[in-house]
Amino acid sequence: EWVAVVNDARNHQVYCGLYHRGKAETPWHTILSPAVLDAVTFVQQVKSQTNAHVHFVGTGVQAYLKDFPPSSQPLWPLPLATHIYELGIIHHKHHGGDDIAMLAPEYVRRSAAELNLNFKYNLNLAPTAAKFR
Repeated sequence: EWVAVVNDARNHQVYCGLYHRGKAETPWHTILSPAVLDAVTFVQQVKSQTNAHVHFVGTGVQAYLKDFPPSSQPLWPLPLATHIYELGIIHHKHHGGDDIAMLAPEYVRRSAAELNLNFKYNLNLAPTAAKFR
């Protein structure tokens, strides 16, 4: 089973990754690590990895549907907050709580404001990141 997770990263890009598992109940393996790419490049990379049917899921598929294969209609509607909550409860019942020290935002690229400021003043700004004290 092949799954490509494709989230809309805005600015004509997607935050994406490709995963595979042999049988149900077996672990998923990362084939293409999560990255920020344009949709066309990601589809080309997926095609270079497998000829099998790939389930494309996520907000990026809906945002850039014309760039994905015709069989890539989204499998599920966009998640609602209640769905995320229900999944969290199930995860907690089976695996317990998570270590809150490991919960930190991951910024995948510079914000539009940082990009505009960098362009306007020719600065070399690093992406912002959360820091613990």
